[in-house]
Amino acid sequence: MVTSGVPQGSVLGPILFNIFISDIAEGINGKVCLFADDTKICNRVDIPGGISQMTNDLGKLKKWSELWQLSFNVDKCKIMHLGCKNPRAEYRIFDTVLTSTSEGWDLGVIISEELRVSSQCNRAAGNAGRMLGCVGRGISSRKREVLMPLYRALVRPHLEYCVQYWRPYLQKDIDILERVQRRATKMVYGLKEKSYQERLNDLNMYSLEKRRDRGDLGRAAVFHNVILLFL
Repeated sequence: MVTSGVPQGSVLGPILFNIFISDIAEGINGKVCLFADDTKICNRVDIPGGISQMTNDLGKLKKWSELWQLSFNVDKCKIMHLGCKNPRAEYRIFDTVLTSTSEGWDLGVIISEELRVSSQCNRAAGNAGRMLGCVGRGISSRKREVLMPLYRALVRPHLEYCVQYWRPYLQKDIDILERVQRRATKMVYGLKEKSYQERLNDLNMYSLEKRRDRGDLGRAAVFHNVILLFL
C-alpha cells in the first residue's frame, strides 16, 4: 500500500509522479525547473529582497511537502551560489541548513558555480576514452568500415552530449576532447603515421571543434527561420 507518492518500478510510475507533483511550482516566485524527481529553484539574490524571496520559496516548498506528505531528501538538497556579487547567505529547509556546493549535476552535466566547463570536459573525455579502450580491446579488426561506425555510435556521443550548453572555450579543454578523436583515428589501419588533419580528410570527418561550429551555425539558422515565421 502506498500512502503517498506513486508505486516505484511501475510502467505508469513516472507519469503518475509528474502528475502528483505538477502543482509544486504554484506560488513560487523564483524560476522552478522540474525533471522527474529533481527540483531546482533559481532566484536572483543580489537585489533588495532577493534573499527573503528565496527563503519564502523554500518555506512554500516545505508547506507543499507537509500538505502532500511527500518529503524531500534534505541530504541531497544543495545550494549553489552563482555570481561574484552573490551574498552567499545561509538557507534552511525543514530547520536544516542547506549545504553549499561549488559543483553540481544537472541531467548528466557538471555545473560549476564559476560557470567553468573544465570538470565537464575532463569527465566527458574520460568516459569517451574508456569506451574507446573497450572498443579497441573488443574487436580485432582495424578497418575503417568497422572502427568508425563504432566510434560514432559509442564514443563520440560522450564528447558531444549537451555540448551546446558546455561548449569549451579554453584551449586546454578543447584539446582534451580532441585528443580522444585523435586517438580513435590513429587506430584505423594505414593512418597511424599521417597527421591528424590528413586522417580526418581520409575518413571524411571533421574535428570536434568544427562540428561544434557547424552545429552552432545550424541552430542559428533554425532560430532565424523561427523568428521570421512569427514576424
